[in-house]
Amino acid sequence: MKMMLFNWFMAGLLVLIGVINGMTPFYGRKTSQFGISLPNGFQNSEKIRALKFRFFILNMVTAALLALPFLFIGNSFSYEILAKWSAIYLMVSMVIYFLVSGLIFLKIRNQLKEYKKNLPRPAMIEEEIVVDTSYRNNRLVIPGSVIIITNFLLILITVCITFANFDKIPPIIPTHWTVGNVADGFAEKSVKSLLALPALQVVLMVVMYLSNYSFQKAKQQINASKVSVSIHQNQAFRFAWSVYLLLVSILIQCLLMLIQFISIFDLMDKLNVEFIIIGFVGLVIAGSLFLTVKYGQGGERYRKLDPSQSENQVVSTYDDDTHWKLGVFYFNPKDPAIWVEKRFGIGTSMNFARGQSWGMMIGIIVLPLVVIFLFS
Repeated sequence: MKMMLFNWFMAGLLVLIGVINGMTPFYGRKTSQFGISLPNGFQNSEKIRALKFRFFILNMVTAALLALPFLFIGNSFSYEILAKWSAIYLMVSMVIYFLVSGLIFLKIRNQLKEYKKNLPRPAMIEEEIVVDTSYRNNRLVIPGSVIIITNFLLILITVCITFANFDKIPPIIPTHWTVGNVADGFAEKSVKSLLALPALQVVLMVVMYLSNYSFQKAKQQINASKVSVSIHQNQAFRFAWSVYLLLVSILIQCLLMLIQFISIFDLMDKLNVEFIIIGFVGLVIAGSLFLTVKYGQGGERYRKLDPSQSENQVVSTYDDDTHWKLGVFYFNPKDPAIWVEKRFGIGTSMNFARGQSWGMMIGIIVLPLVVIFLFS
């Protein structure tokens, strides 16, 4: 029964990924669908709606087919063995899913490119870039210092409690457990081994700080047909996601603190760790979905506006398709911006023509590897 519930959970997780990813076009900017900018008057046409619905259905079918094997895994082996292979299959199926989803995206994008070529030319002529010079004078995000201070305090609490009980910690501490909560990895008690998780906490603090920073510094993307509305929506979008990042960073630090205490105080049998982790993942996903549905990309779905802000100018947003490679990678050497809004999906991306972008990406990859090397 336990294995059946585990497999149903795995299948449900894969289907949920398919639903969330398949719904992406419905929450993106109407001015750019599948990485293709569209002129006013054609952003909600029957063709666009059909392509978005097709993307959703194909993603759902792909995820559902990949989830089916979870429902037919037998009980002829032990729970630990079945759980291990189910976890491996989940990773493999997710890789397959995202590869297939990427191919679906590219095929639909090519169809949309052809559709755009056949649009009436007058609709493509009037383009405008709008810049609000006072934009960054407003509160766009939670100050990065708040993330650093709150996360650092939790890391400090972890370290202080750990070393205040140094003499009570057994000489051999568990570092890994099977799905049945049986320890199968161990390390000798030492300053280095006890600082391994706090070091990971520091890495994640930096990652969350940079994520928040990207929302603060991302280039303005204002809809030229409704300027003041777009500015208000974008500011609300950035601030809401910044608050979410702060809360998620605190939850992550608390979870890692708990794992540290479970390891050094042997609390695995006293706590329902699976329930805690599922609850953590559920909160993170629920929060992300709530913000996605309420705000959409760039705040386009945000409707809490003053009637006086309503605008409707016959102007198209600037067409910069040539700088978006495959519709998802922004590459523009002439643009000094490092952070930009994603063209497909929710959040921010980088200008891959800037050396700083590659430097940050390499740093984010190398830093955890350095921590693993130093504390392993």
